[in-house]
Amino acid sequence: MALVFVVLACAFAASGCGGKKQSSPPTVAGTTEAAQNFLTPSFKAAANAQATEISAFAADLRRNLAAHVQVSGGLLHTNCAGGVETAVSQRASSGQEKQVARTLLTACRDLTRAVAVAEAGKAAKAKQLASQALAQAKLAARASR
Repeated sequence: MALVFVVLACAFAASGCGGKKQSSPPTVAGTTEAAQNFLTPSFKAAANAQATEISAFAADLRRNLAAHVQVSGGLLHTNCAGGVETAVSQRASSGQEKQVARTLLTACRDLTRAVAVAEAGKAAKAKQLASQALAQAKLAARASR
């Protein structure tokens, strides 16, 4: 009799009845948390390629502001944001992929602003924005590995 009581007590405790309810992690449209943070190989490759390009341009812009301002302008915005949108944002399906895409788009906006500010003669602010873009591109590259 005591054995039956112990077995029933263990079964009752294991089922969670009367105990603390454990909640499952939030999900997006029925996906699991693991699926939300999964990065597909094609997304990783595209995100890393874009992050590398943005990083290179931001580093060059910080080093030689005047030369890049003459060449860049609207072309930078179109190529950077368009490239991220086409190669990265359209492939993003998980939460982590969408965050990486947003970070790369923010880096593109900061680069575009850096060029505009440099054209207005504010070199220090332009370099600060280029540094922010570089940091965001590096963050996106680390997150997409």
